[in-house]
Amino acid sequence: MLKFNIVQRRDPRDLSATPKFYATLNKVQTIDLEYISNELATRSSISKGDVMSIVTNLIDLVPKELSMGRTVNLGKLGTFFLNINSEGSVAQEDVSPDTIKKVNVRFKPSKTIRHLLGTLKFEKLG
Repeated sequence: MLKFNIVQRRDPRDLSATPKFYATLNKVQTIDLEYISNELATRSSISKGDVMSIVTNLIDLVPKELSMGRTVNLGKLGTFFLNINSEGSVAQEDVSPDTIKKVNVRFKPSKTIRHLLGTLKFEKLG
């Protein structure tokens, strides 16, 4: 069961609008590489050190592959890919690397994770 708080916010596009109330997820804790390595080691015959090495190599590999324009599909986890934001140009010839303003890393969750998201239950705090 995920817990949420209620916060009041103004619309940044219309500061004169009446503020509205929104649900915001109550984050419980952040897990780190050490925790993940321990958990994976207990679920397999691989030692914690070997798991740490594999995960560290994966962390190094994903940005490298993305920087080469590749999409990285991690199976039941999901897919990482890059997209860009650029200025619009009237003429095709005016589009150049200088018109690219931002590169974003995107993540598309797998069907497994999307299904999980559809089954989550929520509880209001306080």
